[in-house]
Amino acid sequence: MKLVCHPQGICSYNYRIFGDQYEASTVLRVGGSGAIACDGLSLLISHEGIINEKWHLRSSTDVLGHAYKSGIFSNSYEVVYKGKLFHLRSSGLGRSMHLFGENEDASIEPDHAFTRRAKICGSWRDSVPVLFGFWLTVNQWARMASNSAATGGG
Repeated sequence: MKLVCHPQGICSYNYRIFGDQYEASTVLRVGGSGAIACDGLSLLISHEGIINEKWHLRSSTDVLGHAYKSGIFSNSYEVVYKGKLFHLRSSGLGRSMHLFGENEDASIEPDHAFTRRAKICGSWRDSVPVLFGFWLTVNQWARMASNSAATGGG
């Protein structure tokens, strides 16, 4: 499966995601919270912690999953969704990430070095953990851009 991910504006980290008869969206808010809309679901993401960061994925009634950053200087996450463990890891140099776990295997990659457009390729049964992994990746991209700008690198 392949999904294309277009930012909703030139400087936006909010995305519209399209595939063959598929549409979703993600929202990144200041402070590390956000939302995902997909498969008829509206999911909220909340953030807690500074050093031991954790994100919670919630529907209107239940906590569906969470993610932990593997370490303060790490670009890796452990993602749990409906009791299943997934790993989100940096795949080499650059901004690409790889999500893998039970029945899920997805690569998240920017189209090229100078764009916020991205694609998600791979195979999966449930799009929610893949989109949560994409959201975490975009959150990381936004932080990297902010840190680069703060240090004069961009």
